[in-house]
Amino acid sequence: METLTETRRTTVSRERLLASLSHREPDRIPIDFGGTPVTGIHVSCIAALRDYLSLEKRLVKVHEPYQMLGMLDEDLKQAMGIDVEGVYRPKTSFGFRNRDWKPWCMPDGLEVGFFCNVDSRPDTRSCSARIQRIRRCQIDPSMRRLSTEPSRRFSMPNPMNI
Repeated sequence: METLTETRRTTVSRERLLASLSHREPDRIPIDFGGTPVTGIHVSCIAALRDYLSLEKRLVKVHEPYQMLGMLDEDLKQAMGIDVEGVYRPKTSFGFRNRDWKPWCMPDGLEVGFFCNVDSRPDTRSCSARIQRIRRCQIDPSMRRLSTEPSRRFSMPNPMNI
């Protein structure tokens, strides 16, 4: 249940955003981090922000795996003065349900909350099969050769010769 302070903060944020969208001058610029995939924050940045602001260490939940965008907890939203509340789809862009997060270790060692593990079977294909397919694309030497080949074949034009 919302407290009176939370209700007032929500009202002020809503008024601020509506004023801005109506081309009226708000008391300050509305802040949006994580309200949409365009304004989302990478999970490692959320973890670093929580650490920088001395907030409780928590598992950052991934809600968009393609960009590894994380969900912002209420304490971080309040500390940053965020005015926009995100409304997320029930499924990710890969078709997995955004629920039942399990700890998952990223390549840099950061543990995040991921929505599936190798034992779950969302939709018709297993999570592990999709993740393995993604890993093959990232690790496959022919893919790396394709992505680095143009930089060897083509040199940047000299701006002085244009």
